Amino acid sequence: MPKIDKDDLKNLGFVKEMFSLDDETFNTRLDTIISTAGTVISGRIGQTLYDSATEPTKSYVVLAERSYAASELMSLRINKIISGLRAGGDQADTKSEVMQRDTYLDNYETMINNIQSIQHDKSFAFGTITTAPSDSILNDLKSRVY
Repeated sequence: MPKIDKDDLKNLGFVKEMFSLDDETFNTRLDTIISTAGTVISGRIGQTLYDSATEPTKSYVVLAERSYAASELMSLRINKIISGLRAGGDQADTKSEVMQRDTYLDNYETMINNIQSIQHDKSFAFGTITTAPSDSILNDLKSRVY
């Protein structure tokens, strides 16, 4: 179950007008992105930890989920800008949106690293070593063509 809700994203400033959507479609889109964010985070840190995290890990999970979801919304915003301008023949300037998306992705990756560091420290204290997944989606997400 996701750790964030629609209000978390709306409080970041995401509104339906950014995407030219009506209330119902916007809320459905937010639900889908939130669900995906929960799935991505639980996949990165493991379902058991995702479901049972205690502080400070719990806060990092929430921040990672919020940042991932916000990066997806910024990607949608970039696509909306580009699609509207290309139809008119103008060049799309999405530099500030791309920078904001990348900031959200960096925050997401930082939170995942914090979670993995805490788990590594806990495992090390008991004499076991846990390896974290080596794959990072950060560069893949940043390299998308918009």
